[in-house]
Amino acid sequence: MLRFVIMACCLMFFVVSSARAAGTAFDFDSDGLSDLVEIALKTDLTNPDTDGDGYTDSVEAYTGFNPLQGGGDRGVARHVEVDLSTQKFYYFLNGVKLGEMLTSTGRPGVPTPNGTFKILKKIPVKTYRTVTGGSYPNAKWNMLFEPKVGLYLHGAFWHSDFGIRPRSGGCVNLTEKDAGQMYRFLDVGDKIKIYGKTPKGALKLSKTSS
Repeated sequence: MLRFVIMACCLMFFVVSSARAAGTAFDFDSDGLSDLVEIALKTDLTNPDTDGDGYTDSVEAYTGFNPLQGGGDRGVARHVEVDLSTQKFYYFLNGVKLGEMLTSTGRPGVPTPNGTFKILKKIPVKTYRTVTGGSYPNAKWNMLFEPKVGLYLHGAFWHSDFGIRPRSGGCVNLTEKDAGQMYRFLDVGDKIKIYGKTPKGALKLSKTSS
């Protein structure tokens, strides 16, 4: 029995190491989290529901819940990062990167500021006014992070420049689908870190890892 356990552990180490070397996202228990992410989060690589609460580890992690503790526990650190230079958006659970998205931030002249901010308020639907007197009504999944100017992380239905060029008046734009995921993932008080330099022109569109 001991020999079998040792052999199984060695096999798992070999598979995970091979996946790391090949740059692939191997998922031994098919729960939606790669083995490398599960190792970092300390969830069970062989059990899709580590805490046995009826929700898979990936469902809990991607919605900001603790996959190690049932009962709707949200006692985990969540934060997101925005790289202005690449127009990329990253999200983390307990310091472990879960994935990335394409974003569109403030354009030159009204750039999104660098710094570490907190989500101060969540509003499901909001209207944004433009400097020319127009408006974008019914914008979904709005999260205030800079109160002086009134900057939000939110979904934008009026353009598709995510990952291509800065487009907003200082807010952090995501697709409505991605913004909805972040609205479920983040709580008031969670951090948003913004760094890099606002591009002056269009970027080459690249694919995200999730």
